[in-house]
Amino acid sequence: MLDKPSLLQVGRVALGVYGGNTAVGAKKNEDAALIWESDNWTFAAILDAHGTSDSALLVLDLLENHRDDLQAALAQPVADAFVQLEKQLVTALSSPAFLAACRELNGETALLCCATKGAYLWWFSVGDGVAYLFHPDLTRLGQFALNQRQFFEWVGKVGGFDQRPFTYSSGVRALRRGWHDVVLVTDGLLEFGTRPFEDPRQLAQALGVGIEEPPRLLDVLRHVHAARGRDSATLIHWRVRNDGDAPLPSA
Repeated sequence: MLDKPSLLQVGRVALGVYGGNTAVGAKKNEDAALIWESDNWTFAAILDAHGTSDSALLVLDLLENHRDDLQAALAQPVADAFVQLEKQLVTALSSPAFLAACRELNGETALLCCATKGAYLWWFSVGDGVAYLFHPDLTRLGQFALNQRQFFEWVGKVGGFDQRPFTYSSGVRALRRGWHDVVLVTDGLLEFGTRPFEDPRQLAQALGVGIEEPPRLLDVLRHVHAARGRDSATLIHWRVRNDGDAPLPSA
């Protein structure tokens, strides 16, 4: 929604949405998001389209059409789940039928997916969305973002899946002991005003990560609006706990 940040709670996942400030020219929200969860895993995707929202809607349809396969991958033991999830996702994004549909689009979208299961987190990124993993052990060493933004990589009329090798980035992280905050954002949360949230420490502080209170997603989006952010800004947040031991280096 333009001019008015909103918040939706989906189980343990919070989704914050802001369409942009009309006073500085915002006219439409081309972001999109998807959230799935079960008792022992969480999967979320965040998309940022340009040109039109058609590319984001096409990718959402693709994910929904492959929902059974993707969720079956997540249901496997964690040692296999993320390998199969990535394989299923790449196969779907590079299928001839999907690529043919992309060529008929007007515009492209960034796609950022993240899943947690057991003591592990997996992420998959095409484009310039950012995934963060906040935990005291990581914060102490200045480790925040899981991926690096890629500015010439998309899914759509122009994209990385109509060439070989396919261009995307992905990874798996072992969780530390205790609570973690997982945060996914589109670029509208980063590229506004004086760009305070390009500093992940300021973003973590604004969200209130690491405290027992609910995350302050609405406060963050209201800050974007007050600073006259023109672009759509979307963020996803959930907390995950690892009760097992985490590795430490040799003394």
